[in-house]
Amino acid sequence: MLQVSVNCFSCRKSLQDDKVRIDDFPSVKTKIICEAGEGYVYLSSSYGSFDVKTEIPIKDGEVVEFYCPHCGGSLKTSENCEICFAPMVRVDVDAGGRIDFCSRKGCTNHHFEFSDINRDLRSFLAQYSGLTVPFPREDEESGNNMKEE
Repeated sequence: MLQVSVNCFSCRKSLQDDKVRIDDFPSVKTKIICEAGEGYVYLSSSYGSFDVKTEIPIKDGEVVEFYCPHCGGSLKTSENCEICFAPMVRVDVDAGGRIDFCSRKGCTNHHFEFSDINRDLRSFLAQYSGLTVPFPREDEESGNNMKEE
C-alpha cells in the first residue's frame, strides 16, 4: 500500500496525526458529525486501506459530514459518489493531487485525482520514486521468454 500525507484543501494544514496510528502509519484525523453526535475519526493514511478508528459510533450505511480539525471547514466536494450518490469528501495530497472518498460508511468508492496532471504527477513521482515498478516487456507479458540474439 501507498502511505500518503494529506492536508485540508481550505487551510492547507496537515491532517496527519502521529498519536493515533493505523496500519503502522500516522492516521488522518478529521472532525465528523453523524447521528451519534460530533467527534473525531481517524482514517488510515495507506491508500486503499479502509481501516478506521472513531470516537463515536457510526452506523453502517450512514452518511457522515467531514470537517477539518484545524479551520472547521467542510471537506465535502460538489461531487456525489458514483456508486451510492452520497457526497464525496476531499483531502489534498502533499506530493500533489488529491484523494476523494465517499462519505457513506461502508462505501469503498475513492480515487486519486490530479488537477494539473504535469505538475501534480511530477511532484507525486518525485516523492514516491522508490515505488516505481518497471512494466514487463511485451514478450514477457505473453509468456514468450525467448531471448533476442
